[in-house]
Amino acid sequence: MSHINGMGILSLCSIIEANVGYTFRFIGIPTICNECMYRNVCFEKLKPGRLYRVVSVRSNRKFPCKLHGEVVLVELEEVPIETAIPARQAIRDAIITFRLEKCYDKTCPAFDLCHAEGLEDNAKYRVVEVYGDKIPCRFYEFKSRVVLKPI
Repeated sequence: MSHINGMGILSLCSIIEANVGYTFRFIGIPTICNECMYRNVCFEKLKPGRLYRVVSVRSNRKFPCKLHGEVVLVELEEVPIETAIPARQAIRDAIITFRLEKCYDKTCPAFDLCHAEGLEDNAKYRVVEVYGDKIPCRFYEFKSRVVLKPI
């Protein structure tokens, strides 16, 4: 069964993608995997929409897979995400609830930063890095550029 070992999440990954540093966004369990005996090992601890990075290949033993052909055991970590949040929340080590802005102004220089891939609306994150720059925002007086880690 997949579990969080003190360092990361154990899962199965295709032999092509099982390289340290490989990053992917988990979008959900493919239908072809529903009857697989390894389904829980592959997906039990992964959350749809989150970004994951391979931090180590735990075994060279190969397991059969209908989706990828062959998979191996890897250790994953959730990838911290750089984004912009209201300046009042930008406190290192703070736990925040991220709220996705209802902003559609794609001409805003911070649009991509505010809508960074992998962020979930109403999810909890730890602020792991705060940068000094202040970003003007029409919804808030200022936003700050930060790095968030899902919790």
